[in-house]
Amino acid sequence: AGSVAILPKPFRHSDLVNALEATLAFVDPDELDLDDYEVDELQVLIVDDSDFSLKHLGRILENIGVHKIIMAHDGNEALEQIEAHEFDLIFTDFNMPNMDGEQLTQHIRTHSSQPYVPILMVTSEQSETRLSGVKRAGVNAICDKPFTPDHMKSLMKNLLSH
Repeated sequence: AGSVAILPKPFRHSDLVNALEATLAFVDPDELDLDDYEVDELQVLIVDDSDFSLKHLGRILENIGVHKIIMAHDGNEALEQIEAHEFDLIFTDFNMPNMDGEQLTQHIRTHSSQPYVPILMVTSEQSETRLSGVKRAGVNAICDKPFTPDHMKSLMKNLLSH
């Protein structure tokens, strides 16, 4: 899939504006600028059971200068990657089979060799009750789907500037 923006149906005017901004950001990207990291050296893990979402987020990251990306389809695969590699940032979906994003976050925070790695949850989950559990588990930030590349860059800059 070669999409650069996701437009939900039915969409609002603001959704169309976001999709157009995402398209412009893809055509004329601004590389992510970080004070403490070389963007092209960032090690990033993306965890999502949707191949479409993995490719979409991967494309956005590559477009802003992040090229060291590893992908996993669920929390179990992610844990294997976390044991094999050091990461600067982890993106995870919430709802996944085998091990969801909340369980993955809990495991990273309590049982992994990387308990302090920033975790950004990218999700369409709307239940505040479920999202509060994710926050208690240790997620550093939550990003709603769909999102714009500029919003993603802003979240990344905030997470990696501490």
